[in-house]
Amino acid sequence: MTPTASRGAAATVTARLSARDLPGGPDGSLRVPALLSVPRGPLLLVHDHRPRPEAATWRECGGALPDDLPNPNSLWLRRSDDAGATWSPPRRLAPPAAVGVRGVSDPSLLHDPRTGRLHLFAAAATDVGLFGARPPSRPARGGRPPEPGTLRLLHAVSPDGGATWDWEDLTALLAPTAERPDGVVGFPVSGHGLALARGARAGRLVQPLVTALAPRPPKPPAPSSTKAGRNLKTALPVAFGLLALVAFSVVWRIEAFVCLVAVAMCVGLWEAAGAFLNRGVRIPLVPTWCGAVAMVGATWTAREHIVGGFLAFVVSAVAVCLWRWAMSPARWAGDAAAGVFALAWIGFVGCFAVCLAAMPQGRWMVALLILMPAASDTGGWAFGVLWGRHPMTPSISPKKSWEGFAGSLVGAGAVSFLLTTLALGRPWYAAAIVAAAAVLCATVGDLSESLLKRDLGVKDMGSIFPGHGGMLDRIDSILLWAPACYAIMTSSIAV
Repeated sequence: MTPTASRGAAATVTARLSARDLPGGPDGSLRVPALLSVPRGPLLLVHDHRPRPEAATWRECGGALPDDLPNPNSLWLRRSDDAGATWSPPRRLAPPAAVGVRGVSDPSLLHDPRTGRLHLFAAAATDVGLFGARPPSRPARGGRPPEPGTLRLLHAVSPDGGATWDWEDLTALLAPTAERPDGVVGFPVSGHGLALARGARAGRLVQPLVTALAPRPPKPPAPSSTKAGRNLKTALPVAFGLLALVAFSVVWRIEAFVCLVAVAMCVGLWEAAGAFLNRGVRIPLVPTWCGAVAMVGATWTAREHIVGGFLAFVVSAVAVCLWRWAMSPARWAGDAAAGVFALAWIGFVGCFAVCLAAMPQGRWMVALLILMPAASDTGGWAFGVLWGRHPMTPSISPKKSWEGFAGSLVGAGAVSFLLTTLALGRPWYAAAIVAAAAVLCATVGDLSESLLKRDLGVKDMGSIFPGHGGMLDRIDSILLWAPACYAIMTSSIAV
């Protein structure tokens, strides 16, 4: 820790890396080392110095960790000419003021053996960190101020072994293109890049990037001119593929279906977070994802009883509130409330599907859970397309009609008779109750999500399923039907 003089040199070196010889002293941290061994040359080390935040204002800009961007982080270069036994004093690597960044982090070094030049890649920020950033919508040009809300990618070149560096802004490479219409939010993989030495692409320099899986407001669906309201050539294969996946998981191992429930919850939470962004509300994804998985595990452990999932939901809701408050005490209430709502709507309600799977006739219960809303939606869609004339709720969902509602009763009634009476051995009146409840839940669930989407200003909650929208657009009916199905099948009325 103590600086010592190297043999045969007047420069001060240190045998250990420490934050004490940096401006600000130990009031900060050394992070993310990028180490490069130059052939027949020195060892070069570039690392972060991350000061402690003076206030919590950085969190208002989308920061995720107390020392991460957009804090005023800095990059420092150290050199060793004796295989790492001693190191030179740190030298700050700062982009010119014209670049206009607040903090620089996450360095990656790359040596070009053909030219001998050194390349340095780094992430930079002015007002936002990785969490909460969005792809640039326009190219970044010299002299133009950075676009608010974007994470920047910087590149520096040294022709003299690290003595001098020429900086440039590569953020434009992350902007949307024809091949990549969504653009990229990313930063360099810390460490070093690759120089390909063999093969058809020998000599190519490769710098990996980490891209952010950040929620984004969903895109509006492509307009449809057909009376069906969707592209059937795309929608039908996707629907059959999803049903086949669920069927395979149930037939193979019921635990596989439980895992699918957990995955569907996490995807649904991610979509909900993106939709709420349209209103400036940020759902904290990390605690909600962890909470959803915990609720599934607790529910499966308790088998047929929902008490395990409920207790996990309570703990997860508290964790979401504490997490969001720690990030930003000034603006935590709205985001935390949205996170708890998403946990209850997607996480806790989804736990009833796990309870049904854990019952003695779990496979048939899962079939009842999935096929009843599907039959209701299919019957309602067919009758609505053929004979729909009288809308149910034109201000919420103009395409829903009373004729479609009648079709839902017909489709659900037929499937309920097959599953409830023939497969599960329940009395005929139980089949009638199941059909009526499934249609009511499917309709209310669909209308409720339509009302939520209207309030959030989005058409679909996502776009991962072509012809269908997002995960939440597919499971909205199932989510409301799951607790009703559980209540009916565990009550004396269905025995």
